[in-house]
Amino acid sequence: NTIQHVNIGGAGATIISFSNGTNANISSNTIYNITADAGGGPIGISFSEGASGTSANGIIYGNNISLFSGDGNNNALAIDIGDDTVGTLVNALVMENVVDSMNCTNPDYGMPPNDCGTFEGGIGIRVRSGDGINVTENNISNTGTAIVANNHSLFINKNLINGNNYSAHTGSPGMGPGLWNGYNHTVWENNTFVGNVKGIYILGDTFNNTFLNNNFSGDTQSILDIGTEVNYLIYNNSLGEISWDGLLNMNLTADLSHGVNLFIGNNTAAFNSSIAANFNGSANVTLRTLALTSISEIRKWGEFSTNSTEIISNGSDCIAGGSCNNLSYAGGVLLFNTTNFSSFSANSVLACGDTITSSTTITANLSGCSADGLIIGANDITLDCAGYMINYSASASGDGVDNSGGYSGVTIKNCLIISGSSTANDGVNLGNA
Repeated sequence: NTIQHVNIGGAGATIISFSNGTNANISSNTIYNITADAGGGPIGISFSEGASGTSANGIIYGNNISLFSGDGNNNALAIDIGDDTVGTLVNALVMENVVDSMNCTNPDYGMPPNDCGTFEGGIGIRVRSGDGINVTENNISNTGTAIVANNHSLFINKNLINGNNYSAHTGSPGMGPGLWNGYNHTVWENNTFVGNVKGIYILGDTFNNTFLNNNFSGDTQSILDIGTEVNYLIYNNSLGEISWDGLLNMNLTADLSHGVNLFIGNNTAAFNSSIAANFNGSANVTLRTLALTSISEIRKWGEFSTNSTEIISNGSDCIAGGSCNNLSYAGGVLLFNTTNFSSFSANSVLACGDTITSSTTITANLSGCSADGLIIGANDITLDCAGYMINYSASASGDGVDNSGGYSGVTIKNCLIISGSSTANDGVNLGNA
């Protein structure tokens, strides 16, 4: 259906409304250029439980809703989910809708402000009640507030939120009438926020929400937090995870995403703490797919780096320094807690005669090795001595670096190799390599 150029009557007037039923499918509608009578705020699509019933399993999919105009206390609103005076809605999927240009005239920013002032314009998607509400893969732009999430336990995933005054307005328990006001236990995952003014707005006693792998770029303030409770910020991928224990203050004014001020890579976890001092506290860090037999150090470097060799060469052991603890390592997975942030890489301190089977950077001299210094045990690896010494054959014949196994593609660099006696063999034994 295409519905356009319509003036509808009064506050809350709705183009498409469904309540008290199951399995509604409201899809592929184009709703364009809608206004309401004086003092009104038009709504594009409403799916709710109604005054005395239950609605379930609704799908609002692939609609294009744009150019609405509301007024004063009656916002223009593209998609409205639930009724917070009833609270019996179950399961709704709001997916792949395009919302653009929800406008509002006569905003009042006084105390208290009117709705246009509170949300700084019209609203893209509002969720007021329901269990099992999934808001995913929508494109919302040029609104006062893209998503108003005044309900608990939502899943908000893979939305593109671009050029709005607020990315999200949270609300808090006790604000306004109804049973389901609040914004707790909600997951925001893999959303992209671009060029918004105030970003995600966390209010009051909003708590226990998880912000997972979201991308913030070009927002004036990515997260605006005036709340009083803790929420959770997590970034992860197949190689590891950075998880802040619970942040009371999530204010963020810089860009943040994988590869931008935060990096999780091969034996590397790093966060640029200069962008947000409030994030420079306790966090759990996981590094996965490590090839180290054991871990004796976690090297920590004060600079933001994405290079594990650089971190190991320039950093110091934060276990010995006391800022890393709760170490566990099994099956190639390292888990530890840090009291403040930097760049981290795991390291295994080598002993004389050790065999290396993955690329390795030495972090201390190997002195007084009785025979071999180190033994190469795999193809295509790098041994970087980083200027440290290998002192071999102190009491028996041996090689400084022994590749008599004939492994190919091996790089040996930055090594000071010194024999300890006349019985020494080769500094570097390439054997059949």
